[in-house]
Amino acid sequence: MLLKGNLLEKFRLDAKDGELGKIKDLYFDDKKWALRYVVVDTRKWLPGRKVVLSPTGIKEINVGDQLVYMDNDKESIRNAPTIEEEAPVSLQKEQEMANYYGWFPYWKGDSLWGTTGAPEMVGPDLSQETPTVTENEFNEEPNHHLRSMNEIKGDEAGYQIEAVDGRAGFIEDFIIEDQSWGIRYVVVKTVEKLGGKRILLSPDWMETIDWGKKSIPVDLDYKRIQDAPEYDPEQPVTRDDEEKIYQAFQKPKYWQ
Repeated sequence: MLLKGNLLEKFRLDAKDGELGKIKDLYFDDKKWALRYVVVDTRKWLPGRKVVLSPTGIKEINVGDQLVYMDNDKESIRNAPTIEEEAPVSLQKEQEMANYYGWFPYWKGDSLWGTTGAPEMVGPDLSQETPTVTENEFNEEPNHHLRSMNEIKGDEAGYQIEAVDGRAGFIEDFIIEDQSWGIRYVVVKTVEKLGGKRILLSPDWMETIDWGKKSIPVDLDYKRIQDAPEYDPEQPVTRDDEEKIYQAFQKPKYWQ
């Protein structure tokens, strides 16, 4: 199933023993383009704490009720490694949380989730035996790839999509696959001269994000973007829609 990031941010989260709060942000990494954490607004339950939970711990999603069931109890979340509300999530904190919850460290390996294509639990006991953060990785902390979706998406003042012949539009939303939690598409609102419409672009067609310039280069020209099929956010993305998208951009299909 494909889920819209904007829709996910309206969902509530339930632990095994009660309500946790609601999702207020989604963190992804811009190297492999996968959702790594949901950021939880715990309201008055854990004030001053940033609570981040991996999709590894998601047991079930009820889209109709806009509810995510987590495979954790509230006490285990209360006792998790502390991250201050305004602090970034460092690689060291990610390692601490992986050890505590029993998540396999996704950054260890070439696959989307390290050694597999989907998040997996190893258990808190076995997690102590999984690869840990190396000294070189700590030294690369300024290049940490964890990013906020709320930071990226927005309006014309936010992050821009740069085609080979100029500015093409800005990111409005993300489309996420709920088994691998990979980002399948970004929703782009094009500039007026390209129709001012919404289209879907795969992260596979994007180059490295320029965080200083707030821009994301894509190897596409105005003609292909202008001719791309329009995306309707009120409708689900079907395989027929995907066929049309990949045909319009003349890109190899990921499902073949």
